[in-house]
Amino acid sequence: MPLPDITPIQIIHFDPFNLRDAPVAPAGTWTATCINVRNDFRVPIARYQREDEYDLKDLATFKFGFYDTRGGKFQIAPRSMPILNSPRASLIQFLKDWLGCAPVADFAYEDLKGKRANITIANMPYKSQARQGQFYAVMTGIGPVPNEQAPPPAAETAPNATDDQSAPEGAPAAPAPVAPQDAPPAPVAPQDAPPAPVVNDIPF
Repeated sequence: MPLPDITPIQIIHFDPFNLRDAPVAPAGTWTATCINVRNDFRVPIARYQREDEYDLKDLATFKFGFYDTRGGKFQIAPRSMPILNSPRASLIQFLKDWLGCAPVADFAYEDLKGKRANITIANMPYKSQARQGQFYAVMTGIGPVPNEQAPPPAAETAPNATDDQSAPEGAPAAPAPVAPQDAPPAPVAPQDAPPAPVVNDIPF
């Protein structure tokens, strides 16, 4: 199977976010934000111990951003994962560890852009002689942020608070408070627009 317009380096070293030359993320466990999600289709990936043979795979890659204790800004992406729905697929296991539960069928993982996670990073030494003494960062684990579920209830209590104001709304003045409650749906429209361009990172 021919490889049009692609080099062996692109096959072996797949780095969709170009993080190879980014500052090395420090080792430890950090609370990070998913700042981008990318899908790449029909990517030539060399087979294990057979670099002259390859398969075309659809890959999903997540990019996370965080600040260290000194305010340093870092980005890291775990290895790209084949887009498969099998319960044993690395992508499904990754999402399960991150969300704390298995994702439902047809889960739109692109919507996780902006969601926080506790990620664990290790610094590994390069094996090549050219980079002796240098290290690279690897994401070794991911988990949910313990209080990450707090914001949704808070968002629900806010409307309830307005509903409590709607109790005194029994009077004709009630429609006035209801208007601000109808206003939030308007911001929902621009909220649906950002996920479309997955090319740009969100701020963190």
